[in-house]
Amino acid sequence: MRGMTAGIEAVLFDLDDTLLDGDAAGQSGLRALLALCPSVDWQAAVAAWDTAFREHFPPYLRGEITMEQSRAARMRAWADLMAIPVRAGAESAWFDWYLAGYQEGWSVFGDVAGCLDALAGLRLGVITNGDGGQQRAKITAIGLDGRFEVVIASGDAGFPKPDPRIFHMAADALGLPPGQCLFVGDNRDGDAVGARAAGMHGVWLNRRSEAAGDDMAADDTAGDAAAGEAAAGDAAADDGVPEITSLAELPGLVLRGR
Repeated sequence: MRGMTAGIEAVLFDLDDTLLDGDAAGQSGLRALLALCPSVDWQAAVAAWDTAFREHFPPYLRGEITMEQSRAARMRAWADLMAIPVRAGAESAWFDWYLAGYQEGWSVFGDVAGCLDALAGLRLGVITNGDGGQQRAKITAIGLDGRFEVVIASGDAGFPKPDPRIFHMAADALGLPPGQCLFVGDNRDGDAVGARAAGMHGVWLNRRSEAAGDDMAADDTAGDAAAGEAAAGDAAADDGVPEITSLAELPGLVLRGR
C-alpha cells in the first residue's frame, strides 16, 4: 500500500455490491418472482437464477444483445432450469415481477455514508457496469443522489469494466490523469486490477472475505452479483492489490499522508 495516497485527487466507486447491497436486492426480486410459483425450492431457484445470469448478462455487456433481450433470455433459462411452464413470449412479463421486487430491495450498505463523508475533500464518482438509467436510479433510490461528480455506466459508454476506456472516460470527465484517481470495487479483477491496468490506483473491497480469484461480481440485476464482467486476468494474490473488507477502511487508506 506504500505510495498509494500521494497525489490522489478523486475516489471512484463501483456501484452494485460496493455501495448498493446487491444480495439483498436480488433476494427481494426472487421472492417477488416466486409469488408466481410458491412451491419452488428457494435454494434451487437462487442457483438457477445465478446460472441464467452468468450465461445471459455478459452478452449485454459486450453489446451483442439489448438489456431487454438479456432479461428475456435470463427468464427463459431460469424457467427451463426450474421446469416452470413460462409461455413463449411471456418472459418479459415474468421478469417484470422480479424487477419490481428487485427495485424495492435496493438499499445502501451501512458503511457508505461515513466513508463518503470522510472523503468529502476529494472528488467522488461512480463507474458501473449496467444500464445507465437503471444505475442512476439506484443511486437516487439509496439516497446518494448529488454525492458524485461523475457517474459513468457501461450502457452509456459502450464498453464495460475492465476495459481501460471506461476508467479513462471517468478520469477525463474529472479533468484528471488516471494516476490521480483511485477506484474501489468488489470485483478484484474487473474493478481493482482493471483500474490499475488503466493507470489508476485500485482497491479491492472484499466484503465476503473471498480468496483472490473467487470473486466474479457484476452490476445490474444480479442479486448475488454472480459474474458478468470480463476478468482482467487471473492476478496472483500477492500482486500488491490493496484489500479492504469494509468501506470504513477506505478513508484511512486514501488519506494517509495527506
